[in-house]
Amino acid sequence: METIEKLLRSELEEELEALGEAELGSDDYKVAVEGITKLMDRQIEISKLNTEYELKRDAREIDTDLKVQQMKADAKDRKIKYAISIGETVVSTAVIIWGTLKSFKFEENGTITTIMGRGFINKLLPKK
Repeated sequence: METIEKLLRSELEEELEALGEAELGSDDYKVAVEGITKLMDRQIEISKLNTEYELKRDAREIDTDLKVQQMKADAKDRKIKYAISIGETVVSTAVIIWGTLKSFKFEENGTITTIMGRGFINKLLPKK
């Protein structure tokens, strides 16, 4: 694309030089003006295309960056949720085991008479 722009620019310069040498109002002058007008239109179109391409590329890069940041945030959220879930399981299991051990120590004669003690045993050993 860059070579096309260079060729277009050099052709435009040549046409401008030819216009400077042509006699004002002559047929050569009119032809040179029409040629310059067409070349300028092409150069403007190429500039618009380049600008549009750059804008789209920048938008894609921004969109990609946002998606990467969102994926990182989602991964972090999942890790936190998993850690909380594991923590809840560990804490509840530890409380059940602690309560059961305390109930056994409290009820050393072999029967569990307290409601709390029976609740801990039922959680630890569920009935089928």
